[in-house]
Amino acid sequence: MPGRRMSSLMLCALALYAAAAVADVITTVRGLERGGVEANPVIRWFMERLGHGWIVFKLALTAAIAFYAVSHGYVAVVFVLAVITGLVAWHNTRVV
Repeated sequence: MPGRRMSSLMLCALALYAAAAVADVITTVRGLERGGVEANPVIRWFMERLGHGWIVFKLALTAAIAFYAVSHGYVAVVFVLAVITGLVAWHNTRVV
């Protein structure tokens, strides 16, 4: 039973993290369209060099982090990342 519960928790954490990551990208794009600028210097650097390819980079990075956390059983880490990413997306809606 603990293994099954862990799997359910991990799937829930991953779903939240994926939804938050997509929301972050969508709110970032909307903010940029309204004249905002990316506050994260690393992502801004990728935006300047990759154009819209930064979206693929950011989502791939999210997937890589999630894969690492899942492969090591870090459920709590994925939940924390989901919350932080969700807060970033929420903040994006407030900035512009």
